[in-house]
Amino acid sequence: MISEIMKLKNSDLKPKWFLRQAGRHIPEYHTIRNKHDNFIDFCLNERSIIDTTILPLKYYNIDAAILFSDILLIPYFLGQKVTFKKGIGPVLKEIKINENFLKKNIDLHDLLPIKNAISKIKKTIPPSKDLIGFCGAPWTLACYMIDGGSSKDYTKTRTFLWNNEDLFFKLINRLIKNCFVVEGKKSVLEFLHSDYRLLKLYTVDKVLINSEKQIFIDKNTLKKISFLKNPEDYIALFELKKPKQINEKKLIVALDSVGDPGNLGTIIRTCEWFGINDIICSLDSVDCYSPKVVQSSMGSISRVNISYLDLEKYFKAKNCYLLGTSVNGNPIFKMKQKLRTGVIVFGNESKGLSKKLKNILNCEISIPKPNKSTYPESLNLASSVGIILSQLTKKS
Repeated sequence: MISEIMKLKNSDLKPKWFLRQAGRHIPEYHTIRNKHDNFIDFCLNERSIIDTTILPLKYYNIDAAILFSDILLIPYFLGQKVTFKKGIGPVLKEIKINENFLKKNIDLHDLLPIKNAISKIKKTIPPSKDLIGFCGAPWTLACYMIDGGSSKDYTKTRTFLWNNEDLFFKLINRLIKNCFVVEGKKSVLEFLHSDYRLLKLYTVDKVLINSEKQIFIDKNTLKKISFLKNPEDYIALFELKKPKQINEKKLIVALDSVGDPGNLGTIIRTCEWFGINDIICSLDSVDCYSPKVVQSSMGSISRVNISYLDLEKYFKAKNCYLLGTSVNGNPIFKMKQKLRTGVIVFGNESKGLSKKLKNILNCEISIPKPNKSTYPESLNLASSVGIILSQLTKKS
């Protein structure tokens, strides 16, 4: 019944929701629970998952069983210690969220008890009963992971977001595993015409685009799920894909420790304008799939190939011709020949290129200032990329 309602096949039926999936008031629940030393072991025992899930169906004529599990299994499998203390609730050991932590993968073999339990539950419950799973929203999981448990105001999480916005969104993307958000009709439509796979499409616009994956929502719902202050009518989830092989026979742009999402998005769009198909980012650069980057790229990210690598190792292994930007470099306007291959390397917005990359450059270039005024001291990074690409890609 519930699955029919969700598919809008029967709007006359009214489903009811029970707040607790485990039926903890049922005596048998506590018997099953007491077989295990801790709650995590309870959640990962195949037999206990099955028995606890179907238990409420024995007592009540309800329309669905809800899979017995817990959202905090995700941080647990990512290596964060999770315990459940009586009278307190979940307690998560403090972890350092950095690039190394974000690289950790969940071993799917560890999830086999849950997978096997789901298969057996489906065979056990009557065909007229549905099986409902649930998950923790990425924000909820991030709050638990950073604050270490329940909180009234999640001060640690909000402080972390304020001070480490890019790292926070990398964590969010890590928690949702293989998908990212695209907003705005223009960007969404461009992604739909790319090789990215659509997972979900939410629209206020009633024009049918994808009958299987499109969900119509109202303006209020749109505002709740959007990252934007003034959201447009389209929000979509697309699956991440692995970057393609870098085409070293053409001109490449490399970015060293770029930290501003708006800059990266604009650079991606600028590179596409000048025919650059490959961008290489250092491992500590801002995540190209963070909402601000995707938004400011205006769809170009769906066509430009972006890779994250150890730049120094890559350049040395490939023996690339490296052209780096520097305040003391040769004036770009004196370069008369069009550059067809090689790598143009741009540095961090405030610090410029790292010393280790400067040491392996073949040539340094700069944008000369046409006057002797003191201010501004420098150009915006995205503007610099546009000026240099305009000069280096023009016909000789």
